[in-house]
Amino acid sequence: MSVDGQSRPSAVHSIVATKGHEPLCSQNDGAIGIKDNWWQVWVERSMFRRILLLPFMATMTFAVSFAQQQSKDGIYSCAAETSGGIFYNNQTKKWEGTGFRPLSKFVLSVKYVRTTTDVDEYAVTVMPDGSSDALACTADRTPLVQFDELDFLVCRTKFYSYKFNLKAGRFVEAYLMGYVNGQDTNDDTPVLSGGVCTKI
Repeated sequence: MSVDGQSRPSAVHSIVATKGHEPLCSQNDGAIGIKDNWWQVWVERSMFRRILLLPFMATMTFAVSFAQQQSKDGIYSCAAETSGGIFYNNQTKKWEGTGFRPLSKFVLSVKYVRTTTDVDEYAVTVMPDGSSDALACTADRTPLVQFDELDFLVCRTKFYSYKFNLKAGRFVEAYLMGYVNGQDTNDDTPVLSGGVCTKI
């Protein structure tokens, strides 16, 4: 309303204009509140979904790990396809390189035993062809064997050292006795063999 031809500010306008001439509220307050509420609801729902998915994700991780363990477990028939080494030449009185007839045949057994510090450990045996005795194939100073970062299985029996790639179905076998004992004979010559393994 006006007095003496001059307009007077209303009571509402006076309240809004206090506090350093800045309004105590704005027309956008309601919109901001809605946005903040929407964001909070979205975050809460996302967290709830994650909580619900945790058991499922843990189960899937365990299933994948178990499947990998099972894929390596098994019995393998292995046979050398090529062999070579050194022999003592009685005529030249020297040790020389040569090829040997591949004779190595054996059954490889790989069985999952446990997981320690996120590494799977296996019991491995090698049973030579024609024998009923399975020889433990162990890692250095430990009875159980691990697959290395390249997924190779490396172990040794009393006289032979092995390296297996079960995915490729190949192995290398090394017999390193002889020669270093100082005897110049062919009774005990070092041999390196390469062959294939087939899961049975």
